[in-house]
Amino acid sequence: MKHDSPVDAVIGFVETYKDPRGQKGDYEGIVHFVDTRMTRLQKDLAGLAQYFEDRAPWDGRFKRQGFNIPIAKCRRSASTCRTRRRSGSATATRACRWST
Repeated sequence: MKHDSPVDAVIGFVETYKDPRGQKGDYEGIVHFVDTRMTRLQKDLAGLAQYFEDRAPWDGRFKRQGFNIPIAKCRRSASTCRTRRRSGSATATRACRWST
């Protein structure tokens, strides 16, 4: 990662599986922020991966030694806006939500 911002946004076209022809993508905009408490909890749990692996009930030859803990952050959505297609309809509506 080149930046470590506490607030981030995803804006643009996303999945096309709702369109029967797979041509039209839904449009989505999300503003989210880092939940520091849950991120810390997630990192602490990931740090115990080797502990759990060593105590797993299977044979030692199947156990992994040395984990690379992924860089991940827990994020909370502040605002979401996306198109919502009705089944069998060519029209799309916008659905926006502000989280509290």
